[in-house]
Amino acid sequence: MIASKFTQAILYASTLLLMAQTGLAITEEATTPEQPEKKLYRSFNAEGVPEFSDKPGKHAEEVELPTLPTYKPTPMPRTILAPKVKKLPKTPTPTTYQQLTIVAPTQDEVIHDNSGNLSVQFVLKPPLKTGLGHQLQFFINGQQHQVISAPATLGEVYQGTHSLIIKLVDSENRLLMTSNSVTFHKKRHVRKKPAKQAPAPKKN
Repeated sequence: MIASKFTQAILYASTLLLMAQTGLAITEEATTPEQPEKKLYRSFNAEGVPEFSDKPGKHAEEVELPTLPTYKPTPMPRTILAPKVKKLPKTPTPTTYQQLTIVAPTQDEVIHDNSGNLSVQFVLKPPLKTGLGHQLQFFINGQQHQVISAPATLGEVYQGTHSLIIKLVDSENRLLMTSNSVTFHKKRHVRKKPAKQAPAPKKN
């Protein structure tokens, strides 16, 4: 009985040693392609001691090797992350405008007019770049007014005190420049009646 257990122990140790020598390690089995199955043969020498080899010899018998556990990891899906592109805020079109000034009406000017129109004069340096879609917008009391005739005549400006400002914008209505603010007074024009002449003295 003891000899049988001793023989089994020798067989097990020899099997592991042969497996290590012949490349049948568990880790290799898990990471390398499948290899041809190796066989183990056992024979006994003159003293009756078992000897093991991977090559068959005289009076050698094949030993059934235990099945070794193997593990093949599941391939992970390859994910390619696209780089995030940061959107930059839109900036106004570069410009070289240097001046936008209202010269008429002047500050606190009183305008006598019954038509409801207002003629605006201003200085813009350099000239307006209409090719880039730039335009001027006229605001009276904070409300945009339409230009009814060139160069800058505004309509529907009636009696009262008003504030005037001009804004220069690009093709996407982004502010490029603002003029000075002017306060003016619109009054009705009243024609004065001619003074009555005193009657000529009667001649005697």
